[in-house]
Amino acid sequence: MKTYRSLRSALPLIPRLRFWSLSTFTTPINPLVHHAGIRGLIPSIVRSQRGNVAAAETLGVMDHSTFTTTFEVNTWGTFNVITSFLPSLNLATNAKFVILSSRVGSVEANTAGAGYAYRASKAALNAVVKSFVIDLPEVAFLLLHPGKVETGLVEWK
Repeated sequence: MKTYRSLRSALPLIPRLRFWSLSTFTTPINPLVHHAGIRGLIPSIVRSQRGNVAAAETLGVMDHSTFTTTFEVNTWGTFNVITSFLPSLNLATNAKFVILSSRVGSVEANTAGAGYAYRASKAALNAVVKSFVIDLPEVAFLLLHPGKVETGLVEWK
């Protein structure tokens, strides 16, 4: 698997992508793993303070656009992925859905502050998945904190 650090670097893949309608799924998918997400960094800070990822997510710089975009991708986007694949999961025996979250989304474990957009989006994601666990007991949901992974979510170069 290859990690693409920007959408532009992944553009050559587009001709190779296959698109299909989720409503046509008739095959069980099990397990299903969802790991998409964004960090919630203020773009202008990212450009002006290379290498200082923490500076781009503080109280003093957080803006509405970054906050809501991060929430839409990390929380609402994951909600949509889960609901879209439920028909295929329901066809599976002992269905499992693994979602990459983050310890940063734990209200209790927050001892560092900052990280407003990402932290809030992951806390909301954890609450959403908890509701899925209650509402869909036939599917095993696992929120996974992979630890610090050296990607664009952690540090930009």
